[in-house]
Amino acid sequence: EDGIRDSVASRGLGDVYKRQYQGLSGQTSCLNTSPGYYTAAYGSFIPTPASLGYYVNTTGATNQIACLPGTYQNQTAQTSCIDTDVGYFTSSSGSPAQIPCSNGTYQPNTNQESCILSSPGYHVPNAASSNQLPCNPGTYQPFSGRSDCIDASPGYYASSAASTNQSPCEIGSFQPNSGQSRCLAADPGHYVDTNASVTQTACDLGTYQPYSSSSNCFDADPGHYVDSTGCLLYTSDAADEGLGVDLG
Repeated sequence: EDGIRDSVASRGLGDVYKRQYQGLSGQTSCLNTSPGYYTAAYGSFIPTPASLGYYVNTTGATNQIACLPGTYQNQTAQTSCIDTDVGYFTSSSGSPAQIPCSNGTYQPNTNQESCILSSPGYHVPNAASSNQLPCNPGTYQPFSGRSDCIDASPGYYASSAASTNQSPCEIGSFQPNSGQSRCLAADPGHYVDTNASVTQTACDLGTYQPYSSSSNCFDADPGHYVDSTGCLLYTSDAADEGLGVDLG
């Protein structure tokens, strides 16, 4: 075999014969490999099919070519590679399969080498996603690369889609529940005097509040009184009882 190889090489035919094969005996010539196949050695009986993740796109090839990042090939003996689908990627050469983007990432384009982290205010709940989703009102997300959104805490709200943070309820308003898109105005007869309040407070005895969204209560005027908590109005005559309007 070494003598044959040396003879072939000395005649300048090594590269020619290396590209050919012959699987039958008693033949007068060799065969060129077809696209999708190659021969890497002298005296080959059969051509070698391109491996998974590789291709051969010429006749008489002596080697196979690795698929580039962003492409793959999941079959043997192929003449080209396949671009990755949206929601998928391949990061290395010679990939036999495309890889789905993980939760928290997405890819809207084909033929890609990586996926994109979801932006703050957005999330990607499913693998192999081609887009990111905005957080719904009542939720928020301050970080990138996340698969879910965070419910606004009691005393806070997120009023718009794709919120990156929650906002505290302002003085005069409150919110007892989580995951809310707005705050509740303090009822008449009640007040809220701090930010991020979870509850409203009823006006004390001797005070009243006829308006909503208030941060304090009014003292009953001289000659008037309030004999219950949470009142809207005061009694105008100390001789008359029960004229105060009570919210609860």
